Amino acid sequence: MIKWLSNIFKKNNKSEVNIKDVLEYNTSNKVIDNLLLTDNNGKISKIDYVLISNNGIFSIVEKNLQGQLFGNVDNEYWNQCTFDCKYRFINPLKQNKKNIYHINKILNNKYKVNSLIVLTQNNGNNIKIENVVNINDLKIYIDKYNDNISYSTEEIEDMYKLLLDAKEESNSKLNVKNNTEVDSKKRVI
Repeated sequence: MIKWLSNIFKKNNKSEVNIKDVLEYNTSNKVIDNLLLTDNNGKISKIDYVLISNNGIFSIVEKNLQGQLFGNVDNEYWNQCTFDCKYRFINPLKQNKKNIYHINKILNNKYKVNSLIVLTQNNGNNIKIENVVNINDLKIYIDKYNDNISYSTEEIEDMYKLLLDAKEESNSKLNVKNNTEVDSKKRVI
């Protein structure tokens, strides 16, 4: 495990672990990052990562916050305490519910999507919630996760394609919108 992590550190040529590298350690895992989805009202949802593995589908929110973090499942906000300040931020578990709703919609509510919060600063020791993990524990969490589900390679590929198609469609809509805004600004000048 330590050798595996040190290889990721060397690969990134920096002292932090990249979530995508951890998620892709198993070549049968499929990972989509920065999934932007637009709903019917034009609202955009950004999903940090979706992991599709043989033992589950995960909507992953990445939190890269320094200091100590405090929160529980029911809190509307969590707290970040640094050396000199205290900050509030929206409970990422509640934030992820919206992401899961959008993923389920794309997958036709056919599969269970699990919520996972990953703390990249490894400072989640004060948060005692099973699906909130430090990045150093991410691989172990995914390997040990057991929901009595086992997806076939074909199912994984089908889900991956559906999500990639949705990402492409959403990106296309966003590009058209951005280009239209740019064009309309040019006409005014």
